[in-house]
Amino acid sequence: MTLKSLYFNLTRENLKRRVWSIALSLLVFFFLFPVASALTAAVELNPANFAYGMDPQTALLMAREQLYNSFLDWHSAENGAMSFFMLCFSVVMASSGFSYLQSIKKTDFYHSLPISRTLLFSVVNVNSILITGISYLLMALLSAAITQIYSGYSGCFSAAMAGYMMHMAYFLLLYATMTVSVMLTGHLLVCLLGFSVLTFWGPAVITLSQWLHATWLDSYYDNSSLLLPAIQRSSPFLWTLDMTDTPAESRAAVALAAAVILLLLALLLYKKRKSESAGHAMAFHMTEAPIRCLIVIPAGIFGAMVAVTALRSDLFALFGLLCGAIITHCLIEIIYHSDFKRLFSHKLQLLFCTLASLAIIAVFRFDLMGYDSYLPKEDQVESV
Repeated sequence: MTLKSLYFNLTRENLKRRVWSIALSLLVFFFLFPVASALTAAVELNPANFAYGMDPQTALLMAREQLYNSFLDWHSAENGAMSFFMLCFSVVMASSGFSYLQSIKKTDFYHSLPISRTLLFSVVNVNSILITGISYLLMALLSAAITQIYSGYSGCFSAAMAGYMMHMAYFLLLYATMTVSVMLTGHLLVCLLGFSVLTFWGPAVITLSQWLHATWLDSYYDNSSLLLPAIQRSSPFLWTLDMTDTPAESRAAVALAAAVILLLLALLLYKKRKSESAGHAMAFHMTEAPIRCLIVIPAGIFGAMVAVTALRSDLFALFGLLCGAIITHCLIEIIYHSDFKRLFSHKLQLLFCTLASLAIIAVFRFDLMGYDSYLPKEDQVESV
């Protein structure tokens, strides 16, 4: 009973602190669903917008059908606009829920309470999910009621609930990704940058790899049927979009499974996170070097590829590589330390990233893999 009472007291206090999040969620979903449905109904059922020269009764039936179809499109799992709004809500909910981790005074206060970090973590996450989920559900059902009244079509509520379940699964995946970013960082700006890296680093690297292949390898065949699935699977946000033939139900199931794994990872990071890391760019010093390399190396390659594409010169490719690697490395150092004097505080890591970028470029430039010279065995060739 004591633990249950403590949990509900913490939940209530956390909700009081996040009244603005509740108001924002209700307001946004109110305009996204009920207001949008009412406006659509007013436009579609206006006699002035009926097809010219058509029987009024037939035109009205067509208008109601169009209203219903518009409702289905807006609430479907393939609606990319809703995926974007879920992305925004995930950022807002995770960053506001754990905002105390970005202030030393607030972190010391919360962690000085006789409450386990696991309990604090669960309270914030449950409230974040409930704030978004309940607001979304109420407004989606209200939108369904408006559309069903004006269109006369049944099935609006089931369609709204189906879309709700799909997009909430996507929201959980994006929210879990943002929560991991919050645990790895100690500053809001760095947290947002970290979320961008976690979300778009994979697609950027895959696209950069395709660019390398297409530029340097003569026999490379750009197969979009393989490229698009790889890009989609490398990003939690792109996974929510209808980019391939993957069914929405499968994408939602994978999103839920990945969200659970990421939230468990975030909980582990939260338990190991030091209170003194609040206000610092990175919460864990050991993550600075790997993240730096993962960003600087592709940046150097990107600089070289821009120069090669524009000027077709190996010398300018080297210049572009150096510019991309050095500038990116310096920017990361500024973000890490908030001090311009420490631009080159890790010269060996900069040298390693530069040489790694140069080595990758050389592999493709001189075809060290033998890609263009490879010939399959005769019995493995079906056609030429």
